[in-house]
Amino acid sequence: MIVGYLSAFNEILYAQIPLGRFSANQSFVRALIEFSRAERIHLFFPNTFLRQKFRQVYDQASVKLDKVELFTFEAIPRQLAATNYTALHASDLSSFTPALFYLRNRYAPQTPLTAITHSLNYRQIYADYLRRLLPGAMAFDAIVATSRTAAEVVRRSLAALGGDLSPYFPAKLDYKGQVRRIPLGVDADWFRPRDRAAARDALGLPREAPIIVSLGRFSYRDKMDLAPLLRVLARLRKRMSNRPPILVLAGGDQEGYAAGLGRLGAELGLAGQLKLKPNLPEEKKADLYAAADVFVSPTDNVQETFGLTVIEAMACARPVVASDFDGYRDLVKDGQTGWLIPTVSAACHGPLTELSTLLPDAASQLVLAQSTAVVPEILEDRLHGLLHDPARAETMGRAGRKRVEEKFAWPRVIAEYEKLWSELEDQARHDVSPPGPVSDPLALDYDLVFGDYPSRQLTDEDRVALTDRGRELLSADQTPPVYPDLAGWIDPGVLGRIIAVVGADEMSVGEVLGGLSAFDRDRVRLHLLWLIKHDCLRIEFS
Repeated sequence: MIVGYLSAFNEILYAQIPLGRFSANQSFVRALIEFSRAERIHLFFPNTFLRQKFRQVYDQASVKLDKVELFTFEAIPRQLAATNYTALHASDLSSFTPALFYLRNRYAPQTPLTAITHSLNYRQIYADYLRRLLPGAMAFDAIVATSRTAAEVVRRSLAALGGDLSPYFPAKLDYKGQVRRIPLGVDADWFRPRDRAAARDALGLPREAPIIVSLGRFSYRDKMDLAPLLRVLARLRKRMSNRPPILVLAGGDQEGYAAGLGRLGAELGLAGQLKLKPNLPEEKKADLYAAADVFVSPTDNVQETFGLTVIEAMACARPVVASDFDGYRDLVKDGQTGWLIPTVSAACHGPLTELSTLLPDAASQLVLAQSTAVVPEILEDRLHGLLHDPARAETMGRAGRKRVEEKFAWPRVIAEYEKLWSELEDQARHDVSPPGPVSDPLALDYDLVFGDYPSRQLTDEDRVALTDRGRELLSADQTPPVYPDLAGWIDPGVLGRIIAVVGADEMSVGEVLGGLSAFDRDRVRLHLLWLIKHDCLRIEFS
């Protein structure tokens, strides 16, 4: 088994930004390296800087990369042609696989392409579905949704867009590939049951008080509105006046929402019961779960599709009270590992639909979230019941831990991916349909579009000769330095061959191309232009 993986690898650059997809992608890569049965894993990076940064970060973390090879995107055609991949997998549903369809069809027509879903709410993602409806995908390609609701969103979106566009196209537009479901995973060795008292001491929390924990980005626009939860806490304080519970809210705070929650808490008289921990360090998360009696996540936003914090809390053997919303219902077994709180909305968003291509995503999400109610009374009762019955809470927590070990621990999840990839590979071998088109209709032809920008185009009749710098390089048997991000495009070895071919003579571009006939002619022209630009060759126009 040989697996290729493409990603923007933004988690390498933005490690301090607490976005779920960054955490999910980083965890996936580490789990793939650690648990995959593949003989080789090829990772593809947008540029050489990220490739080097990845190597540095993973070397510091002592991650063994024995079976891993690192490439930049420019190597994809070459590697597709040379490597018998079991599958090529992308970390992002919309950014990579539509473009890869055509490269795959040209260079490796029986290689399955898969891609994972993250958030599905952004309008650009919906527009990008058009590329999946165009010819290119094969029956053995797959979109991997992390939850049942995510899979349904993908199917409905593809069907709706295909139907809406049908008057504009002579043939029916439909996605030829599959939609499959595999959850995200969790490091069950790191997120594990820990001593509650020690965790509370480490976080400065009282040992004896009932503690509810919620962890997630502080944002009512694209995560969850926590104001209703504070009002639930105020009511719990009255019901549990002898031992009022403490609510700990933690997560990334780029919007200043935490300060607003602090002011609301003061208005509700919760000064002693509300603990805010914005931008909690990543290494403190396991202690935070361990400190909790109950974990709560009342999400209301379509930005959410899975719920990493939910399975992290379950891995730490904590009962979870979560909204019955999106992928959360795949995670929590209602009444066994915690409780799912009913949510209610209505099909009343026609005016919002009319403006959906105009409004910013955050504005649309906010309207949808503010018209989705996580029923407060039931949330209050479920939290009260678990805080009032610690034995049941412990039983649910243990059941949650077992569920994570069986379904969401990374070795299990990677095994599911490998099962899918092997199945798709077998389908590809037996697929007798011709490969789809090999030209991407949305590819930008730079030579055509920007061809009039320069004064003129290089011709085979133009003549070149070495400059003083070029002759110095030739006599010293050296090649000029090249920017790191041009690696793969500009090869110092090819530069050296051109300098040697030209030598002491003046010759036409056509003669240079003939002297390097083993190389692609456009590749040689690219290197010729670089040498002219950097004063190694002089050009005499024909």
